[in-house]
Amino acid sequence: MKINDITKILFVLTIMLFITITGCKVGPDYTPIETTIPDVWHETLLQGNTASSQSVHTWWQQLNDPILNQLIAQADDQNLNLKEAIERIAASRARRGITAGAAIPTLDSRGSYQRTDKNFFSPYDDGKEANINDLSIDCSWEIDLFGRIARSVESADASLQATIEDYRDVKVSLYSEVAINYIQYRTLQQRMVYANNNITTQKAAVKLTRDRLKAGVSGDLDVAQAETNLSRSKAFIPDLTQNKMRVLNRLCTLLGKHPGTLYPLINKGDAMPAVAAEMTSGLATNLIRQRPDIRKAERRIASQSAQIGVATSELYPRFSLSGTFAITSDGISGDSADATAWGPLFSWNLFNGSRTKNNIKQQEAILAQYIYQYEHLILSALEQSQNNITAFNSENQKHETLTHSVASAKRTESLVQTLYTTGLTSFLNVLEAQRTSFTVQDELAQSEGKIIINLIELYRSLGGGWDYRTDAAQ
Repeated sequence: MKINDITKILFVLTIMLFITITGCKVGPDYTPIETTIPDVWHETLLQGNTASSQSVHTWWQQLNDPILNQLIAQADDQNLNLKEAIERIAASRARRGITAGAAIPTLDSRGSYQRTDKNFFSPYDDGKEANINDLSIDCSWEIDLFGRIARSVESADASLQATIEDYRDVKVSLYSEVAINYIQYRTLQQRMVYANNNITTQKAAVKLTRDRLKAGVSGDLDVAQAETNLSRSKAFIPDLTQNKMRVLNRLCTLLGKHPGTLYPLINKGDAMPAVAAEMTSGLATNLIRQRPDIRKAERRIASQSAQIGVATSELYPRFSLSGTFAITSDGISGDSADATAWGPLFSWNLFNGSRTKNNIKQQEAILAQYIYQYEHLILSALEQSQNNITAFNSENQKHETLTHSVASAKRTESLVQTLYTTGLTSFLNVLEAQRTSFTVQDELAQSEGKIIINLIELYRSLGGGWDYRTDAAQ
């Protein structure tokens, strides 16, 4: 290749690079979607709404339960769905790299070597053996004059960001699922405590009726009723045990472990976590915007907006620069020949049955769908959050009532027991008092768990569980 040829090629490349840098991008430029979110909740939490919202990012730590903190940490490190989401980010990043690579010139090389003997006919045949060498290099570079590649990269960038938001959404769901199952386990533990206490009380009642039967002050009916009541209470335990194992196994799956492996850790404690006051404050409505699924939907809109530009660019011609350098040696005469060919190319689809225009309309319609989905998602998030606030407040009120009911039921049970012992009431009243006492105790245990679960659901509906300032995916 001669010096003049190289100079000409570099000159053309420089001009084309300048055109690429200063070229226009057809299609709409993306602008963030403006949505209206109310400033305050229709129904606020009981404890007010004044503290900092920083607690949303690590809400589980405010339950002050070391075992729950360990479970969350292990889930963050070992959950298989989270690892899958990380690989989706890696794949999306690679796709973005593939798309961006279209803006860079491509080089292809071809070569061949042939060894011929004296019996092989060739243009160089003089009865001798020969080596024939051939080498060529092809270069191609699309000049992105109308922004087809640039818009494609914009779309790929937004898609990558949407994949990161999907990873964060998995984290939000994972943390809440781990916490909810943990609270359910502690709730079942407390229900079993109440159930076993009730069984102890009923065993004493059976003994009392049998003693009174021996003394001749009561009949077989009291004994039969007491034994029946005791058997029913014992039958309640297997269901609680089964549910405990089901919840424990679910926790193991969430943490990427085999069933049963968490039993030693989770049984180090049995107390229900307490709701701290700061957990129910600072939950402003604008926190809705940090939900990863909403942020993902917004990134999908941005990606689709760029796709309109990609489709629009098909209305315009494509320009590219191509070149070839080849060298051939016959291996006999010792001579070699080289050839260079280069120049600009363009292609322009002048007519394709309106497919390009219809593709633009299709991309615009898809964009409109994504916008409606985004707006609906915000409304659904507001609905979920408000419902969770209502559920939390209602369960607090129910818990307060049940606390009084448990105290009254225990007092009633004690009084009826005394009256029966002195022969002033029937055993039916004793049975009714015992059943009522156990029922309200069981409801109280469930209510304690529901209060925390409703609050966890509220944090999930607000996208709690990640912080853009410390998130590893950033």
